[in-house]
Amino acid sequence: ISIDSTSFVLHTSITSGSKESYDPVKVIESFACVPIDILVHSSKEWTAGLSLVANSYSSNGIFLAGDSCHLFTPTGGFGMNTGIQDVYNLAWKIAAVYFGWVDTSSDILSSYEAERRPVAIANTMFAK
Repeated sequence: ISIDSTSFVLHTSITSGSKESYDPVKVIESFACVPIDILVHSSKEWTAGLSLVANSYSSNGIFLAGDSCHLFTPTGGFGMNTGIQDVYNLAWKIAAVYFGWVDTSSDILSSYEAERRPVAIANTMFAK
């Protein structure tokens, strides 16, 4: 992934047990199909397949959305898309209460968690 046309990020998997012999330059050259002169600034390990979903999306008028309430492996844009959908769902509900579009006794804000948490749980299954 190009960061600024001169710096790049590459995410790749390594097979189990090959961590000790992992050479990031050789991995990059295998993608380029030719030897290249590069400087690797860092090489970090992370584990795919982790997922978390908050038990509750709100407490005492404080709401969580996006990465603050769910975490999944970055597969297919599930994290970003789910977060944007969370915020959209919550924002119009807050606006509805603020501008008086709904009765103040409405449970519209409590519907946020009921609607969005099951989506996050389902998406953790897809993002593994």
